[in-house]
Amino acid sequence: MSRAFRTIAIATIFCLVLLGSPSLGADEPKFITPEELNKLPEGLKVVHEPKTVLATLTGKSERRAKYTWWYSTSVSATDTDVTIVEFGAFAWKDGEWVNAGTFNGKPYSTDEFVGWFKCPKAMVKKEASFSDPTNWSSDPELRAGKMLWYFVGVDPKGKRVKGQAVIELKAEIDPKNPKDPD
Repeated sequence: MSRAFRTIAIATIFCLVLLGSPSLGADEPKFITPEELNKLPEGLKVVHEPKTVLATLTGKSERRAKYTWWYSTSVSATDTDVTIVEFGAFAWKDGEWVNAGTFNGKPYSTDEFVGWFKCPKAMVKKEASFSDPTNWSSDPELRAGKMLWYFVGVDPKGKRVKGQAVIELKAEIDPKNPKDPD
């Protein structure tokens, strides 16, 4: 999956939250719900750096909305090797986590994890860490928010496990980097 497609997909996160996710066909993968996610045991550690980010003006990019929050996201296995099968984000809205959706209306896949996190076969080996150093969120308005990125994987015995972490988006322009690099 190309970086351009990923950029477009993530840029729509806040818009999809406001408009609702597109309906999916019966044979399409379904997003995990916050309730389903909460039932899964932990098996992955997810870390965002920094944990709180300031916005930049997006500049000339047509793939993101007016404001972009940049951060790094890392994923590691805690007990045993785990193969990532789904990942995505929830947005905090009106006191609850709601699915932020994606550009194509499906959860992010194993193939997308392989490409974005440079993780062969999406297999997160125990005691190894895989990172996307240019993860981001985007919005047409400069507003504070929180995103909960989740990752679901399967261990060698077929048991589904999760990992998750919250990133806080501040409603402030970064004074050190007010604009995206051209």
